[in-house]
Amino acid sequence: MLKNVRKVPHAKHYSYFDQLGRRRMKNTSTKKAYYWINKKGQITGIKNNAKVICQRPQMPTGCEITAVTMMLNFAGKKVSKYQAAKVMPRSSNPNKGFVGSPYKKFPLGFWVAPGGVKPVAQHYLGKSKIMTNCSINAIKQKLLRSHLVVVWVGMFDGISNHAITLTGYHGNTLYYNDPWTGTKRKISVAKFKIHWALDGHRAISY
Repeated sequence: MLKNVRKVPHAKHYSYFDQLGRRRMKNTSTKKAYYWINKKGQITGIKNNAKVICQRPQMPTGCEITAVTMMLNFAGKKVSKYQAAKVMPRSSNPNKGFVGSPYKKFPLGFWVAPGGVKPVAQHYLGKSKIMTNCSINAIKQKLLRSHLVVVWVGMFDGISNHAITLTGYHGNTLYYNDPWTGTKRKISVAKFKIHWALDGHRAISY
């Protein structure tokens, strides 16, 4: 978590404190993130400024490892999608490793589940947390701590199965980095829930 973001004693919400320990009572922008803050000093949203990485053209089926790489980079680890892909196990079981090769198009390249990329996060961060079937609020709590969350979505970008990196939230909107288009985008929570459900509510963070 960024040291400026702290939970207020005896309260459920978080606030942003400046270098002098003063609580901010309005929206605040830093190099790492933009914070929406209400008049009570409560953080109501965050948009982490994570660099976007495109999986194409090198990894036509490497959305998951590219999404994880963005999470690792924002956590302070200077690692490329190629280095991360080298660490990622290969297996016929997607829960244990990537099925096929992320450098190949389907069917020579297929996919990997959270359990298959967990070793990559563990390798670089020393920790990882599979969040499959978690609540939207649990995701928001991770994002508030500036821990990005990689989620699996179905029928997205014209693809049956895809993975994106969630970077923030505010109101009924979620912000994310899309490895397929190499762009920063946003989606309503309601629409996200539909696509997330189509791919088993899979998610991973740390």
